Amino acid sequence: MFVMPVFTAAQGAERPGMGQMGALILQLQLFTNKFACDQRKIWVIGMSRDEEVLFTELIHVADRERPFPPATPVFWQAVQKRSAGLILAKSGIKGIPGPEEGDVRFMERMSAAGVKKGCPLLDYLMVGGDSWYSMNAQRLFMVA
Repeated sequence: MFVMPVFTAAQGAERPGMGQMGALILQLQLFTNKFACDQRKIWVIGMSRDEEVLFTELIHVADRERPFPPATPVFWQAVQKRSAGLILAKSGIKGIPGPEEGDVRFMERMSAAGVKKGCPLLDYLMVGGDSWYSMNAQRLFMVA
């Protein structure tokens, strides 16, 4: 049986270099659990060259017709704030988070757009319940 590697927010805070990210993931979990946890949301997290979080913004609430956002709103804020890189996060996942249909294709599209915009995609996180899943940590894509 294959078990997807999933981290709790507490584990994220304990990992070297993940203290701020662990806290951010915990905030996304709390927000999702408190407000409309049945809706998938896509968040963009802008990172500085020093790996500090510059901003976190909700950019998309998924529906049947549009499960993923286009690249323009994803990168608009990042370009405006001069982010060195982006992390995307999907919240509102029930059960154990992990890649779902369309996630890999979406991540590949955003990664290619990030290279063109000079703002690489650093990771794509899935956040649900009290755990999270990192596409980069699982080597499902390489940072450009």
